[in-house]
Amino acid sequence: RLGERRGEAEALFHLGHQMWAAGDLDRATVLSEEGAAIAQEIGAVDISSSVLVNRGLIAGDRGLPEQAERLLEKGLAGFRRLGFTWSVAWNLFHLADLARRHGANASALARYVESAKLWYEDGDTWATVVALRGAAMAAADAKRFVAAAHLFGATEAQGEAVGLPVGPADRAAYDRVVADV
Repeated sequence: RLGERRGEAEALFHLGHQMWAAGDLDRATVLSEEGAAIAQEIGAVDISSSVLVNRGLIAGDRGLPEQAERLLEKGLAGFRRLGFTWSVAWNLFHLADLARRHGANASALARYVESAKLWYEDGDTWATVVALRGAAMAAADAKRFVAAAHLFGATEAQGEAVGLPVGPADRAAYDRVVADV
């Protein structure tokens, strides 16, 4: 109603992300594409990069890992150009998750660690713990058990320190991997 195109593009990005998180990939796609069109029209590189992330996450959940990686890498490049460290770290985290899901554990581990380092330097202890948990899981998947044990120890200590336990949906798998390590 206000004709504020930037706000409209941002809202579409956020709605698209929420629909992705809720598992409604069709709706997420529509909203993300609408947001992408407006962001491109107004030259909003930051929103365009965010929408690329949405599109990459959607492609990953649709079983299109090459397309997902390409979109996430494009979003990452945009955030790097803009100097948005926090967003760079999230993109690295998403790329790490994608790599881990497809068995590229060395790549996943490197990206989780880079993400954790950026968040740590930025002072985001919650996100640092999340990235370290991913790194621990990737190290375990890669059969780097000593590294995994150290990373699990760090995530347990930091998770307790910042009040971030492993969520109930992830607890069984997490406990199983920790026990294996």
